[in-house]
Amino acid sequence: MRGTLCSSGVTSVLAGLVLLACATLSPASAQPLQAGALTATQLRAQIEAALAAGNTSGAAESFQTLVARFPATLNALPYEEVGRLVSMLRGGAQGQPRRAALEALFARGWKTPYNLEPSSYWLELTLMRLEDSDLAGARAAAARITEPAQLIRLYCDRRFDAIVNRQSMKEEIRRAAKLEVTQYREAVKRRPRSLATVTRLLHALQVEVDNLEAIALAQTVDTRVSEAQKQGVKLYDDEGELRWVLDQLANALWNSGAFEEGVQVMEGARRFREYGRPNVSQRLNLAHMYAWLGLSQKALDEVTAIDTDPHSISPYGMIVLQEVCLRAALQTGDRTALSEVLTYLRQHEADAPASVVGDYVEAGATGEADALMRTTLADPRQRESLLVYLQSYAERSRTPLEKRSHEHWQNWANRPEVRSEIAKWGHLDTYPVPQL
Repeated sequence: MRGTLCSSGVTSVLAGLVLLACATLSPASAQPLQAGALTATQLRAQIEAALAAGNTSGAAESFQTLVARFPATLNALPYEEVGRLVSMLRGGAQGQPRRAALEALFARGWKTPYNLEPSSYWLELTLMRLEDSDLAGARAAAARITEPAQLIRLYCDRRFDAIVNRQSMKEEIRRAAKLEVTQYREAVKRRPRSLATVTRLLHALQVEVDNLEAIALAQTVDTRVSEAQKQGVKLYDDEGELRWVLDQLANALWNSGAFEEGVQVMEGARRFREYGRPNVSQRLNLAHMYAWLGLSQKALDEVTAIDTDPHSISPYGMIVLQEVCLRAALQTGDRTALSEVLTYLRQHEADAPASVVGDYVEAGATGEADALMRTTLADPRQRESLLVYLQSYAERSRTPLEKRSHEHWQNWANRPEVRSEIAKWGHLDTYPVPQL
């Protein structure tokens, strides 16, 4: 499956504070609050209560006030809570509340719990400053982008051309990949009871193209957890995250050419429940592995068992599910099933346009792929994802069916009319990290 280089921070995860609904007080000019005005502690309590009640608009409103009046308190907020609150701030036509939050976080030097820069935030802030013709500010924000996946977005999109040095981009991405591994190693030492942190290190190792170490580490962790459980000992506070350790192990094995071993590990991972519900993520990944091995019926059996209720699977997840059905239909020559899949994709292009472009190419619907490519590249909100999808990456092992699909994709992407359209909006390059 042609996936995008996963962001190891937050899907998946914002110019001065004066943008916040005229409610800003700078640290230097802040005056005592009037009687009845809320304190930072009270605002935080409001935020937590609103989140607990599912009142997202109320939480977002309190967060905006907190950012405007007490930006210095942002570092005290839990990382997950900040990410959730920022995601709620869509803002108006200019996105002022969201930008104000990003500016405040940037000014405070805010980082993730792993001491990594929140690179997706700084990429967004870079673009906002560029749109204001603030080149110096944009360069300052871009300088704090350290995640390889976000650096690729920076380099492949023409909107950032004024502030990047493309000659040094490959070396910068290599350095960034090594830095992430180093930082996650330290994070694992600081959080020895966190499997989520181990999972991030495993992903970082694969980005650095060190599958062998990722395999060894994941196998060691799995063995230690299994042995401890037999003795009634809990090594990690989040042992439900073991499914993601196994997911990373399966991918590292697969990308190293150990396809059957990768399948066996993913079969074990998909038996874990996911947030109290039947597993979806690893089951989808397993179905794709079956499909790439030509085991179309097994692939279909896996997706048939998935609850397609919107509370159980996201719109993007449904696109991934349809890709399994697409490959099974192509392998078996089931024209009725193929027609049903294409109908679904046409009706849900907006859920994951970059993926759907690839699906159209795989199905031989090149006219529809061309049309969706043009509309997606022309949309500034969707452009980056498709540009990242179109890049070339470090080679990895592929099954014969994967190789055939990849060659088909390259033949489509190398057509002059496709390359000409891409050149209007971005650049095509080969990056020294894998497409995971």
